[in-house]
Amino acid sequence: MRRSRQALVAALGLTVAAATTVPVLAQTSSSSREASTRPISRLQANNFYFCKKSAPSCDGSDTNFRTHVVVGTKVKWFYEDTTGCDAIAICPGHSVKVKGHKASAVVKTDGALIKAMVFKSTGTFNYWCTVHRDQGMTGRIVVTKH
Repeated sequence: MRRSRQALVAALGLTVAAATTVPVLAQTSSSSREASTRPISRLQANNFYFCKKSAPSCDGSDTNFRTHVVVGTKVKWFYEDTTGCDAIAICPGHSVKVKGHKASAVVKTDGALIKAMVFKSTGTFNYWCTVHRDQGMTGRIVVTKH
């Protein structure tokens, strides 16, 4: 009887140890750690131009807006409507098309994420709004190692 109890306690101990070990290993995977430490650059589509997300409005002073990031940076483009275009039914909205990559959907909702993309290699990546490219709504991401 005593040996039966010892075997049962040992079996329960192994079961509890196994149950607590699996989630801990899953939480420490390198991919989740890398995703949480990846740098993020925030840009906006506004007033028929691209600019920094922190800018109150894009004024078009740089019609081919450039931003510099390092390899591994996630770039997020947001729709900002400081001109009141959302109030007009025929407002076409904005999109982001990075050369060599699929275009985003056209977005018309103020504050919405238009596109997010991780740049995994160095180089210069041109992008534009598919609706307003001819009006100068273009940009360039320059990706470097450091």
